Amino acid sequence: MSLNQLEFGRRDKKTLVVISDGGDNHSQHKLEDVTRDVLRSVATIYTIGIYDEDDPESNEGVLKKLAQVSGGAFYHPRTLDEIVPICRQIAKDIRTRYTIGYVPSAEGKAERHIKVVASAPDHPKLVVRTRTSYVLAPDKAAQ
Repeated sequence: MSLNQLEFGRRDKKTLVVISDGGDNHSQHKLEDVTRDVLRSVATIYTIGIYDEDDPESNEGVLKKLAQVSGGAFYHPRTLDEIVPICRQIAKDIRTRYTIGYVPSAEGKAERHIKVVASAPDHPKLVVRTRTSYVLAPDKAAQ
């Protein structure tokens, strides 16, 4: 539902911040369906997992997956005091990110896998966080 709500935003870049224990409390959608919706969207998802390590209903894997497929990041603060610095880091990421685009050929599968690598002589360690795949819009794939 949050991905659908982003369609009403006026900015091109879309970001969701999900704070959760990752547990499933009567979901109406399967993780596979949500993952496909994320791949079709332009949203970057940052997830923050807040739970006790021994909580049997926590599911860190869901939060990690949503962040990974969208090009976001997963955070698991050990204490509540870490949440504000994490939110500041997310805000900084949102303000300083770059968008790189290209137009793929219409041939081939609708789901595409990509890898982006960055290098610069003066910066030996650059970190690239990006989607690992995306879904070509159905109207583009049919052309």
